[in-house]
Amino acid sequence: MAVPMEERPVLEETHARLEIALMEEYLGRPLSTLAELPEEEAARLRAEASRYASARLAEIEARAGFVEHVAGAASQSTTVAV
Repeated sequence: MAVPMEERPVLEETHARLEIALMEEYLGRPLSTLAELPEEEAARLRAEASRYASARLAEIEARAGFVEHVAGAASQSTTVAV
C-alpha cells in the first residue's frame, strides 16, 4: 500500500521517534547520556542499540502487515454477495 506524499514526513518522524525510544529501551538510559562515555564505548553501544532497534522495528512492521492481511482476509470472507 503506497503512502501519500503528504503523510510521509509524519510517518518518518514517528518512525524516528520510535527508533530512538527502542534504542533507549535497549540502553536503559537516554541516548544523550552516551556523550558522557569514552568515544569508542559510546560508538559501540550506539551501534548495538541501533541493531536492536532495527530488529524490533522489522518485527513491528511484520506484525502490522500480518494484522492487515488477517483483517483483509476476514473482511473478504464475511462479504455477502447480493
